[in-house]
Amino acid sequence: MKDLAATREKARLVVAGLGPGAPEEVPPKVIEECLRARKVFLRTERHPSVTILKDHGVSYTSFDFLYETAPDFSTLYSAMAQEVLSAAEEGPGSVVYLVPGNPLVAERSVEILLEKAGPTVQIIGARSFAEVALEAARVPAPSGYVVLDAYEVSQRKHPPYYAPDVPHVIGQVHDKFTASWVKLYLMEFLPPSARVFVVKSAGIKGSQSVTEIQLSSLDMVEGIDHLTAVVVPAAPAEDRATSLGTWLELLSVVAELRSEHGCPWDREQTHESLVPFALEEAYELAAAISSGKTEEIVEELGDLLLQIALHIQIGREQRRFSDRDVISAIVRKLISRHPHVFGHETISAPEDVVRRWEEIKRRERNGDRPGSLMDSVGKGLPSLLMAQKQQVLAASVGFDWERPEEVLEKVKEEIGELEKAMKEGSQTSIGEEIGDVLYAVVNLSRHLGQDAETCLRRSVDKFSARFRAMEEQARVAGTKLEHLDQKALDQLWNAAKAWKDLDQKSDSEGGGQIE
Repeated sequence: MKDLAATREKARLVVAGLGPGAPEEVPPKVIEECLRARKVFLRTERHPSVTILKDHGVSYTSFDFLYETAPDFSTLYSAMAQEVLSAAEEGPGSVVYLVPGNPLVAERSVEILLEKAGPTVQIIGARSFAEVALEAARVPAPSGYVVLDAYEVSQRKHPPYYAPDVPHVIGQVHDKFTASWVKLYLMEFLPPSARVFVVKSAGIKGSQSVTEIQLSSLDMVEGIDHLTAVVVPAAPAEDRATSLGTWLELLSVVAELRSEHGCPWDREQTHESLVPFALEEAYELAAAISSGKTEEIVEELGDLLLQIALHIQIGREQRRFSDRDVISAIVRKLISRHPHVFGHETISAPEDVVRRWEEIKRRERNGDRPGSLMDSVGKGLPSLLMAQKQQVLAASVGFDWERPEEVLEKVKEEIGELEKAMKEGSQTSIGEEIGDVLYAVVNLSRHLGQDAETCLRRSVDKFSARFRAMEEQARVAGTKLEHLDQKALDQLWNAAKAWKDLDQKSDSEGGGQIE
C-alpha cells in the first residue's frame, strides 16, 4: 500500500460527521467537501441527514451492503476502512468518508482509518448522538460521560469496567436482541430497578421520543430501531459504594483497611506474612470446586481475590507496582502465549498448545541463552504438582512411557526397592525410595488421565469423613476411640465404610485468617 503522506499533495482524505440526525445539523463544510470530492462514501445510508446530500445532488457509495456479508463487526469496520483507503490511493482529488454523528465518537471504522493513514486525514466534526441523547434525556454530565457501542457490548464475553459516577450513553441499540445484551451488561453493575432512558431519533423534530424505564424492562420497549440510544444516569452517590461490586470498590475497601484509621491486623501484613493465607485460600477454593456448591465457590474465589488485592495494595504503598501492572502483565502473557488465537499460528491439539506455551515461556525467560525444560517448573509448587509438571514437560519431547501398564510395572519395581531398603534399615535409603514410589504413582495417575493431587485430596476427605463417623459411633456408645482396642476400632471403621454417602462428604472447617 502506498503511503498516503507521500501523495497528500495530489489526494486528500476527508472524514466527516453528519451530526445526530437532523439534516439542518450537517455542517455546511461537509456539503462543500462532498460536492468537490472525487468520491464520497457513507458508512450507512440509514440516517435521516442523508436527505440533505440528495437535495444537493451529492453522489455517494454506501457500505450498507457490507453489513450483510461481513462475518463480524471487526471484519466489517476493517473492510470499510480499506475501501476508503484504496479509493484515496487511486489518484488525485479528495475522497470523503461520512459517518453519523461525530466521526471521533464511537466510530471504529474511523479509528482504523486514522491508525493507517495518520495525520494526512482531515477531520470535519459535528455534534455526536451522545450529546443530543443526553440533552433529550435531560441527564447532566458535569464530570463527563462514557460512550459505548451496543454492537461491541453484544460481542464481549466479559463486560468492560463500568464507571458508576458518570452517565453512560450506549448507541446502536438497533433491536430488542441488542437491547437484551445491553441490559445484561448493565445488570452486571446496576440493580434491575435502576432507571434508564430509551431515546429514539434524538434531536429530530417531530420524531424524538424519550422513555424512562427500569433497567429490567429495557428489552421490552417497543419500536426500537437503528436511531435508538440508551442513556444511563450516574448512580446516586449513596449507592455507588454498596451496590456495584466492582474491582475498584474492592481495592478501595482494602486501601481503607490498611490506612491509618483501618484495621490493625490488615495494616501489619506484608507480602511474606500473607503467603500462608494465599496457599490456604487456594486449597480452600479447590475444595469448594470439588464440592460443586456454587455459594462455596463464590465465597472462596472472593477470599482468594482478597489476597490478590492485599498484595496489590502493599505494592502500591511501597511504590513497587499497582493493579494496572499486575493486569497488564497477565494480559501481555496471555496474548504472547496464545499465538494461535492472537497471531497467525495454527494449533489444534491441546497437547500442542501446552508444548507451545512452554516454548514461549522458556524463550521469554532465557532469551537466546540455552535453558532447560525444567526451568519452567516452579520451585514453590506442592510436590505432587511439581512431579506431574516435570513429567508432562518430559513427555513433550518424547521421554515417557508408552502405556499405563508399563508405568504400573515401574510402581511395583519401586515398591520392591523400598522393601529392600526397609530390610537394610537405612533411613536415608528408605526416604529416597518412598519418594521414588510417590513419583512413580504420580506418573501412573497422569497416564490414567487423573490428577494426583485431586486423587489424594479425595482420599484425604474420604478418610476424614469415615473417621468422623467412627468418632460419632463411639460417642453414641458412650466411649472414646482412645479407649477401644484394635478389633473394636476395625469394626467401627468397617461400619463407617458401609455408609456410602460419607464418601462424598468433605471437611468444611474455616482457616485462620480474619475474614
